[in-house]
Amino acid sequence: MVPAAFDIRGWRMAALAFDSAGEPHVVYTSGPEAAPDETVTADIMYVHRLGSTGWTEPEKIGELEVEYGQDESLVELDFDNQGRLHAAYSGYGAGYTITHLFRQDGVWSSPTEVVTGASAVDMAVDPDGRVRRMWPGVTNSNGITWS
Repeated sequence: MVPAAFDIRGWRMAALAFDSAGEPHVVYTSGPEAAPDETVTADIMYVHRLGSTGWTEPEKIGELEVEYGQDESLVELDFDNQGRLHAAYSGYGAGYTITHLFRQDGVWSSPTEVVTGASAVDMAVDPDGRVRRMWPGVTNSNGITWS
């Protein structure tokens, strides 16, 4: 059962990862829709299931600015081979910034800006446990290059 406070609608995006015990962890965006000529703040939220006791309360782990007509953000989530949970998010709002943070022993690190100027993010952990992120960069009107 999903808690009522864990509400994703419209432009909001979510990412899912499972820990070594098979419990789901979710990062999602939450916030108001932007009106014309308006910029709003979307919160990056985190919840996870605690076995049969249910879901944790949503925890805010970051935020991003969202502009009207660009009401999307992308979130990614994955565990490394040491059990740390990594999250990355990018908004199509002001700055097009990709941000990364990780959770270890129940505590989130401070958010770190990875790159500015990228409108999407994809993330995976390689077999050696290194977090790998990639993002598109528009080179011209005919194509996209990936970093």
